[in-house]
Amino acid sequence: MRALNGQGCEATVDVLGEFITDLAQADATAAAYREVLERIHGENLRSNVSIKLTAFGLSLDADHCYGLVRALVARARELGNFVRIDMEDSPVTTKTLEVYRRLRKDGFSNCGVVIQAYLRRSRDDVAAVLPLGTSFRLCKGIYVEPPEIAFKGREEIRDNYQGLLRQMLEGARSKLGSRPTTRRSSRTRAPI
Repeated sequence: MRALNGQGCEATVDVLGEFITDLAQADATAAAYREVLERIHGENLRSNVSIKLTAFGLSLDADHCYGLVRALVARARELGNFVRIDMEDSPVTTKTLEVYRRLRKDGFSNCGVVIQAYLRRSRDDVAAVLPLGTSFRLCKGIYVEPPEIAFKGREEIRDNYQGLLRQMLEGARSKLGSRPTTRRSSRTRAPI
């Protein structure tokens, strides 16, 4: 990370281990992420963290998961850092967005969410979270999903990706209103 930072790049750290089978593993994941955040801060690195909620126990106990994630996002805020919530396979998409909305409702602006362009529902998901001042990461998607819920063709995924990107940018532009656009530093998170 230090070498990348020296080249002008920033980093994202992801502690692997989603789809856990007990809450002790969720607690261990949360502890590992806290350690990562502390090291990033202590070594003055330009990096944030990216989490998968199933690693925090989303599929086992949604309230326990939320408590762990909320504590992590709170600590990240204290350290001036950011937490990105990765999107996983479709059985947890709605629950993932619920956790994100709950964090925003609780006043945490130092978190963002990933949207997958190959899911047919993504336009509605973007529309639902845009009013929150959402920081997005847009990806095409990697999980094997049925055609009823996911685009399968390369071109249709690309077209949906471009449409989602336009939707996100237009939503951010409308939130800015008539305010002048200024160049942001690499440490500032724009709400797009």
